[in-house]
Amino acid sequence: CTWKEILVVCCVTRCGVDTHLPGFLTMASRQFFLGGNWKSNGNQALVKDLASVIKREAKSNADIEKVIFPMALHLQSLVSSVDGKLCSVGAQMVSEYPKGAHTGDIYAHALSDSGVKWVL
Repeated sequence: CTWKEILVVCCVTRCGVDTHLPGFLTMASRQFFLGGNWKSNGNQALVKDLASVIKREAKSNADIEKVIFPMALHLQSLVSSVDGKLCSVGAQMVSEYPKGAHTGDIYAHALSDSGVKWVL
């Protein structure tokens, strides 16, 4: 497998504002972003396979920010098996509540505390 076979390629603009032209984006602020949203797909075998692909191929694309978004069940497995310098792990959803008795919700601090850096 390669990145192209596993993840969807997007181009994301990091908004850097040119001080001479207020409101305009600078071209220097562009960075490629490679993100993969698993929806409700995947299993532990895919987690292991993807971790090995990341270890093998992510270094060759150091200028591209890479994030994978598995379903919540696989977040911790990926956080613990993927080098965060090569690829970040993101959640597909975050609770609107800071914490509390909200069955099924995962609040932002809990995600951050477990090593998740992104949310769709």
